[in-house]
Amino acid sequence: MSAPPFILDLYSRNGPTEARLPASEGGERVPRHLTHLRIRSDVSGFVAPTYDPDEDQLTGFVPPVFERDGLALLAIIRDHADLPHQPIGLYHARVRDEELDGLREAIEGTAWAALPQPRGGDVNLPTLTIAYQREGLMIERSFNAGNGEFIEAIAPLWSLLDAQLERARKSAASTLELTLHAEADPDAPLQIRVRASLRARGIGPVVFDDPRWPADPARPSLRVRVGERVSDNPHARLANIVELPPPQGAAAAPEAGPTRVVRPNERVERTYAWLAPHPGRYVFEASWVDYAGPTTPARGQTPLMPLPLVGPSSLGAGPYPIRGALFARATIELEPPAV
Repeated sequence: MSAPPFILDLYSRNGPTEARLPASEGGERVPRHLTHLRIRSDVSGFVAPTYDPDEDQLTGFVPPVFERDGLALLAIIRDHADLPHQPIGLYHARVRDEELDGLREAIEGTAWAALPQPRGGDVNLPTLTIAYQREGLMIERSFNAGNGEFIEAIAPLWSLLDAQLERARKSAASTLELTLHAEADPDAPLQIRVRASLRARGIGPVVFDDPRWPADPARPSLRVRVGERVSDNPHARLANIVELPPPQGAAAAPEAGPTRVVRPNERVERTYAWLAPHPGRYVFEASWVDYAGPTTPARGQTPLMPLPLVGPSSLGAGPYPIRGALFARATIELEPPAV
């Protein structure tokens, strides 16, 4: 007799509530930092190859048949350390038969009632939650990421979860990254051109509000600032920080609104101009922040976690909504003119 299917969730939450999911997704709060790994043993981890929906070239593709496998989806809305150039969005991985058995045995074999109570921790670290359910059994425990004694007590399970998280992180399904590039005008060395790019990566499209058409011009989602590096210490604060004004003359948002569907490797870019006051080393920092998600849901838009507790996965069924925050940095050194 085969073991009953299970659902395993690992949540990492930190920071205040920034927004709430739409009612269609349960209306749950969206904290500043959220990472959600979900594994279902009854949904295949196979992901069909993608194709261009504008080209009617898809032929009779027959997917391979696995004896038994599961699907892991990983949703990330913000890097836990706010590091630059870290993408956010949705990742995926196939969970092999023996890995499913290992996870089941590790969590059901843990003497949860006998574990030490999570104590101490650090208020600046995230709250972690493990939730497991199958027919006739439900387990849920929350603890601070600084509760070393508790994490050590569940070490076998923790190592398996960490391995699944790391593997999923290597396979982007629908993600967005922010990059920043600064270059000086050859004919006017103090005139700097800065290009901020939001690029979709993965196997499926993403959807978000185009920063060129902010709903509130006083609170643009994409910001770029610059400061001077006056010390060789990389941890020293920048001096004379100023925010670059948004480019002028942007076209009005289309009638459909600012929501934009972006396919893998496509970019949405904004270009800024800045005049340096004098030669020196300058650091540009960009941030994109939008926790509310698309103003107008795109056709076929999937939920933040496209793997529901019951029913089929919607991975690849439509564009994935990007929520959260991204960061990027670029450095340019302007040499004094030759004498």
